[in-house]
Amino acid sequence: MNSYTFSNENIWSKYLSTKRRRQSLSSSTVDARNDFEKDYGRMIFSSVVRRLQGKSQVFPLDPNDFVRTRLTHSVEVSALGRSVGASLENILGDFSKGLVGPLLATAGLVHDLGNPPFGHHGEIAIQEFFRDYFAKNPNVYMQLSDGQKKDFLFFDGNPQTFRLLTRLQWLWDTNGFNLTAATLAATVKYPVNSCDGNQRNENNSHGVEKKKFGFFQSEQQTFEEIWDSCGLQYGQRHPLAFVLEALDDIAYISADIEDGLKKRLITLDDIRDAVGSEFVDRASKIDSFPIPWTGDDVSDILVQRVRIACQGKMIEGVVHVIENRLSDWAEGRFNEQLLDLSDIEWVNRLRKLAKDRLYNAPEVLQLEIAGSRIIEGLLDVFVKAIMSPHEPHTTFGKIYALIPPRLRYIAEQDDSLVSKLQLAVDYITGMTDDYAVHLYQKLSGVSL
Repeated sequence: MNSYTFSNENIWSKYLSTKRRRQSLSSSTVDARNDFEKDYGRMIFSSVVRRLQGKSQVFPLDPNDFVRTRLTHSVEVSALGRSVGASLENILGDFSKGLVGPLLATAGLVHDLGNPPFGHHGEIAIQEFFRDYFAKNPNVYMQLSDGQKKDFLFFDGNPQTFRLLTRLQWLWDTNGFNLTAATLAATVKYPVNSCDGNQRNENNSHGVEKKKFGFFQSEQQTFEEIWDSCGLQYGQRHPLAFVLEALDDIAYISADIEDGLKKRLITLDDIRDAVGSEFVDRASKIDSFPIPWTGDDVSDILVQRVRIACQGKMIEGVVHVIENRLSDWAEGRFNEQLLDLSDIEWVNRLRKLAKDRLYNAPEVLQLEIAGSRIIEGLLDVFVKAIMSPHEPHTTFGKIYALIPPRLRYIAEQDDSLVSKLQLAVDYITGMTDDYAVHLYQKLSGVSL
């Protein structure tokens, strides 16, 4: 462990800020939870989290219940967050006890809420739609600021998550879920706007925090308030955002192993080639079973044991990086992800294996192409309706009425050009895969 000391807790009192954008309306006299546990309870019962069960992780619209959905992935990241958070509490000291675990559990649960239907390919579909739309409608393009243009042209689920948490989903007002500043900050992997972000290169010379962007122009003020509450500078990651990023990677790499083996897109020999025969053989060694299981039963158990071993090794690697570089972690002085800073040399080989065998599998590519058509088709329908006069008796008016009232209300309070375009995106990104398919078919006249 390095010489960095946490005896001065001032910086972490900011990093673990429980400040909310408005005072909580809860007044229970028997609620013994801390603020981060309350954040978790608030989110686990929310409809936006439930809808993740209908959004794909890797395999869109897969009939096999075994493979992960966006919900199961998020629950797994959340579980890892609570576990690793307890380890970090031991490293940080008594002042953090009972705080870091629940905070990371909540951040893990909500980190993918803004992702559109059909996985990351849905993000690309939205980007491509607006690239084409702006080319065909230069009058619209010219009315937007540079940042607003890039918000659409580089659309990403991360800033949409921030927008959803802080604005779109609300019970009492337009403060979203009114989560604590620390929980919100931990979910923002890219604490820059779309003009300063989206800088990708192989050596990460711009910093991992600028690879994408974390908030839209419309949430700039909210972002600044939260960063001020947490004592962070613009462009500086919250320390726990590094951890969340690592846990997200660990969860999906582990899931790719298990789901890929289950769907027979990869084999145990592929895993051996990636991480080493000795590691896999030791993890999958089974001396005896209580009953004479054979065939698929044994295969399923072997797969789970290899996944558990790989997952555990990656978690150890991340925690060791933090232990050995505490000050760099706490002050955000990393240009790489925690997993890449660890001594686990086979992580990138597993990533490449998943990319080659899973993400580029024909069944995945076919459904992603179909999903892209669906999202672009829905955007075309709803953007036209929103941007046109939409009296109730007209076709555009009927299409406009399909959008949930709470989303229409938020857009109508501003009634700007950008809020109209965001309204279409807000509605479509909130859809599940199945809902998007069925709505597209109905609006296209394919089914009734």
